[in-house]
Amino acid sequence: MKPGDPIVISGVPSAKRVLMISPVPSHPPTAGNRSRITALGQCIRSLGHDFFFAHVQREIGDPGAMADFWGPDRFLALSYGQSRPLILRLRRRFLRLLNREAAFRRGVDDWYDNRLDERIRTIARSLRPDVVIVEYVFFSKALRCFPRHVLRVIDTHDLFSNRHRGFLDHFETYGSYSMTPREERKGLDRADLILAIQDQEGEHFRQMTRRKVVTVGHLIAVEPPAARPPGARLLFMGSVCKSNTDAVAVLRDLVLPRVRAEIPDAELILAGPIGELEDQAAEGVIALGRVESLPSLYATIDIVVNPVRAGTGLKIKNIEALAYGKPVVTTTLGAAGLQAGAGLVVADDATEFAAAVVAILRDPSRHAVLAEGALRFALDWSRNQRAALRSVLDQAPAENGARSDRPLETAFRGRPWMRRRMP
Repeated sequence: MKPGDPIVISGVPSAKRVLMISPVPSHPPTAGNRSRITALGQCIRSLGHDFFFAHVQREIGDPGAMADFWGPDRFLALSYGQSRPLILRLRRRFLRLLNREAAFRRGVDDWYDNRLDERIRTIARSLRPDVVIVEYVFFSKALRCFPRHVLRVIDTHDLFSNRHRGFLDHFETYGSYSMTPREERKGLDRADLILAIQDQEGEHFRQMTRRKVVTVGHLIAVEPPAARPPGARLLFMGSVCKSNTDAVAVLRDLVLPRVRAEIPDAELILAGPIGELEDQAAEGVIALGRVESLPSLYATIDIVVNPVRAGTGLKIKNIEALAYGKPVVTTTLGAAGLQAGAGLVVADDATEFAAAVVAILRDPSRHAVLAEGALRFALDWSRNQRAALRSVLDQAPAENGARSDRPLETAFRGRPWMRRRMP
């Protein structure tokens, strides 16, 4: 469907009509956030709701693949052109001179194109959704385009308050989104309900906003684990970003040589866009690149490794590996939001990381216990996240208090999850 085309609604009536607006495409599935978006939409459909996907074309995607996947009458492509007035650009440059951190912070609406409003309002009138989900707080401005009876939700993906600080602890630069807590709160307050991807970030959001916060982690399809293959094959899969390129450097230069000193035939498989970079050549490294079949890939590997050192959110590559029944060796940061011990082994030092990998490869019984724990955890996780999403979609806007014109102290009085915040 192209901008301006009429929206034709077909198919079996479902409980609710749900519209997702995303500046990130669902296809091709080359990054964790795309997997998150696709899985969320799939789960909404599986729960019996009528799902529509609107891609704001800030990132290049595959419109044909998205139309095929979601349905040509349930996919909308919205053109994008970032529009920032000159005075805002000059203000940002001036602040950079006064404060180094200002160079990394943005306003919550800096990436929003105000020209989207007219098109989104047209969609709102034509589609008449019961629920609208906006991906990322920095596109929360789109929620203003919907009437008060629509349940308005932000799927946050990450905590963006001062997000740059965690990266600058390890890297010299930071090029993604970061903002002050005040700016993030401004975006969150536009919604009726906030989706956090993991509990720790959910607690941060509860301290920032009086809107209801529900944790809905990455939704996974649990796959029966394949038999352990012969050999010693490690997998790192991901998109091209600073935290992933850093993790690959740690694996290639610090971890793999230590592992191969003990197990000479050990190999590191780099899958996804990260495996297409030209500087990945090293002894024992196989740059596989993008793969067509994830089950086939996971059937060939022993352990998923992820020595991530910076970032927020949930490490989707880790939870997906657990869903395939694979042990995961990762860092404390990589285990955030998950459960260490249930298929996860945590090590933050390169030497300890390599030792953990070697210990699992040399002990088939331990590998089997971790694989079983991974699958058990993934099954429980899947049930819990589906139940959380179902509870979100079952809510009416009035239940959340965000529609009320009363002062917040009145609108939220008596809610158990707000009592500790009230004077």
